[in-house]
Amino acid sequence: MRFAIGTSGNRRGMGSPGRVETARHILGVALGVGLLTGLLEALILWSSHAFFDRVVFVSEQVLFMAPLAYALVLLVVGGALAALSLIVPRLMSLEVAAFGLVAFGFGCLLLPYSQIHKYAQVLLAAGVGAQAFHLARASRPRLFRLLSSSVLILGIAAGFAGVVTWASGRALGPSGGQARAEGPNVLLIVWDVVRAQNLSVYGYGRATTPGLQALAEEAVVFERAFSTSPWTLPSHATMFTGREPGALSTSWFRALDGRHSTVAELLGAAGYRTGGFVANHHYTSYDSGLNRGFETYRDYPVSLDQLLRSSAFTQTVSVSRLLRARSWSERWRALRALNFYVAEKRSSHRKHAEDVNRELLDWVDRGGDRPFFAFLNYFDAHLPYWSPEGTRERFAHEDQAVEGYDAAISYLDAQVTALLSELSDRGLLENTVVVVTSDHGELFGENNLYGHAHNLYRPVLHVPLIVRVPGGPALRVEDEVSLADLAGTLLDLGGAPEGGVPGESLKRYWEPVDRDGENRLGSTYAWAEVEEGRNTDPNQPISRGPMASLLSGGLHFIVNGDGREELYRYEADAAEESNLVEHPELAAALADFRREMERRRGGNGSVR
Repeated sequence: MRFAIGTSGNRRGMGSPGRVETARHILGVALGVGLLTGLLEALILWSSHAFFDRVVFVSEQVLFMAPLAYALVLLVVGGALAALSLIVPRLMSLEVAAFGLVAFGFGCLLLPYSQIHKYAQVLLAAGVGAQAFHLARASRPRLFRLLSSSVLILGIAAGFAGVVTWASGRALGPSGGQARAEGPNVLLIVWDVVRAQNLSVYGYGRATTPGLQALAEEAVVFERAFSTSPWTLPSHATMFTGREPGALSTSWFRALDGRHSTVAELLGAAGYRTGGFVANHHYTSYDSGLNRGFETYRDYPVSLDQLLRSSAFTQTVSVSRLLRARSWSERWRALRALNFYVAEKRSSHRKHAEDVNRELLDWVDRGGDRPFFAFLNYFDAHLPYWSPEGTRERFAHEDQAVEGYDAAISYLDAQVTALLSELSDRGLLENTVVVVTSDHGELFGENNLYGHAHNLYRPVLHVPLIVRVPGGPALRVEDEVSLADLAGTLLDLGGAPEGGVPGESLKRYWEPVDRDGENRLGSTYAWAEVEEGRNTDPNQPISRGPMASLLSGGLHFIVNGDGREELYRYEADAAEESNLVEHPELAAALADFRREMERRRGGNGSVR
């Protein structure tokens, strides 16, 4: 039986050549629009990072992943329209399909720009779609020639970009003319968002870190190590350059630029193989600038999950929930929400510590005879806290957040133990400096605050720092030390030329006398700072402007953006809830803090 009447007025069935040809052309338009939309979106993001040092929160492979992601999305939409053209050709002509597909693609390009009202976005997309409608109606042959060539060109461009970015991120190879370094391997492991007070190696009452406790028996444990910032990028940038955050380019959406040498660059120049393997895709991936100097840098995985996250459309709240829904009720709720907001910090395929370890070991196994400098970033103790099934039960707590946090820390501890065991089995550990630290901590209700990045209280600054040197001492250091000295320490232990970064090597704590017989120990201040973020909650301290703090002699001095001062004995008052700035016995210490704060603010402009 034949049904429906074609647009020409002749009686044609669903399988007639005219309808099939129209359906095929609709699918062609869908593929072309998908590839073009993805490539345009990727180029905008890529250019923002390449030319303006923007942190863009997308994989370096976005140049091929976004076109593929949009091609899949548009083919689904185009498939539905093509099916309609077979069933009801009068309703769904090629011209109408071209209007819908082009309007949809252009609308997707506008999604990240919330400054443009959603109704204005719809009107703009409809206007562009209308032009496609007229083009399809005016000159079908021209449209098809343009479509065929554009699909081919865009496909080749996306494929070429994919090969180049994939290869560049996996192994660039050593720089030419490098001599083999004579120093030991250097392994830096950063536990993202891990505060010292939740580690049993630092006296915590729950056995979260038995592995670190075993490591501490042959290492230097710094009891009072402090980060220079309560959030990831400036803290890592300080660890890599030895410079305080205010002297660096790093901010919430600005990457580390090339003005200052990094540890990876300096050790690489000294003959080291350099590799970075990171799980924090927001602020330690390639677009953070932290990859500078590394021959190999692994951040975002190349996976189907990451591919599906590589477009603004699939990053919208509703579509993201729809793709990850596990039941029909969840899918229905996602569809009903109609929320097409795209967060500036996009989601990604999460890597766990064991994945990071695997990447490192694969790289180590493929290396030559040069010693290596490797940087690892573990992300499992960052919200949403992650640990293998069954781990939480061992850390049951009335606060679910603390329970998840402690379980995640326990998992990280096990992964460090497993990694060191693997290196030992390869005969490498006996000649490897191992440094375990964190970029910053977390708050769980102290000062009525949760999370990090918006204050300078002790729980977000006090971090673990354990340094194991082959054949070195085992001791605990109680002085305040700053992670600003970590860069110099890594270079010193790796045998790189001195003077490449500011700060002093922490080696002074187990070799306190320098080559001229001078004592290198002395009173120091640990400095920290944070700049105001966007859309800050007015209840958060940072809402009053940029903050700075100093720690010395068991005291913690904080200056808020509005000039308000706070002073705490941070050991006796771990939550820092009793402000002693008016305490008469601390007047002299307060005066010293004020002088040092003024010197630093006036001397290098650290506080922005």
